[in-house]
Amino acid sequence: MVALVKRRFASEPIAQAALEAAESDPEANTERLASALELVAQADPEFDREVRAAGESLFGTQPGSIVNSVSGSVAGDVFQIGSAGTINIRDNG
Repeated sequence: MVALVKRRFASEPIAQAALEAAESDPEANTERLASALELVAQADPEFDREVRAAGESLFGTQPGSIVNSVSGSVAGDVFQIGSAGTINIRDNG
C-alpha cells in the first residue's frame, strides 16, 4: 500500500509533503496524511478503489468495517465503541 500511495502522491506536491511529514513524525502528521489521502481519492476514483482493495487485502476488512490495532508497549484497557455484527479478536503475540 505504501508503494501505491507514494506512486500516486508523486504528482501531487501537497500530498507528497503530507506523506513525507507522516513518515518522519507519524503521531504529529496522521490527520494531515489522512486528509491528503481523502482529497486525492475523491479526485481519482481509480486510486480510491486501489487503496480500498489494498486495505481489504492487508487488513481483511470490508468497506464500513472497524479495525482497531494495538501494538508495542501498551498498559491499561483499550475500548472501541461502535456496533458490529461479528467481532474477531486475534492475539498475534
